[in-house]
Amino acid sequence: GVNGQPNYLILGRDGQELVPKRAYNLDVEAYIDFLKSGVEAYNKTK
Repeated sequence: GVNGQPNYLILGRDGQELVPKRAYNLDVEAYIDFLKSGVEAYNKTK
């Protein structure tokens, strides 16, 4: 079978993953936390 659900990645300037990838999920708060963790990780690379 083929899984058609998206995976979300937050990448740094060098193309490396900044935080672990996340599979599609309807939990909005968890997605917001994922985005915030990506911003925090990105800011540490500056």
